[in-house]
Amino acid sequence: MMSKEHSQSDIVITISVDTRYIVGGNPMSDVKITVDAGVCRFKTIIEAKQDDEMNIVFRIKSECPKVREYAKHVEPIPMFDAVATPFCENVIYKVAGNYLEHVACPVPCAMVKASEAAADLALKKNVSFTIE
Repeated sequence: MMSKEHSQSDIVITISVDTRYIVGGNPMSDVKITVDAGVCRFKTIIEAKQDDEMNIVFRIKSECPKVREYAKHVEPIPMFDAVATPFCENVIYKVAGNYLEHVACPVPCAMVKASEAAADLALKKNVSFTIE
């Protein structure tokens, strides 16, 4: 299990990766991302993994009531729909648009990053915003 946290600003995204699981003969990563959204001070934990059918499955826990409502409507997403579609067509952002009121909420972005990491399509590297 690897875990790393980076905190230079009001927004912190922590990525933990567990590569013990095997799907279709390839090691797949369970990914846990902790999102500290900044001024609102709501913490969200996103867990993602790729299932046997190449869908990204999420488990989301949040202190934010809007993110909790959003999470109720997030279904398993085909891997390429999660990571390889334009913003305006991406199902993560489309569903978020129905429930999240603040367009700068970092949770949908963190979900896309979790999808990439869970599918082993991107390096497991922290993302950060630094407000100066």
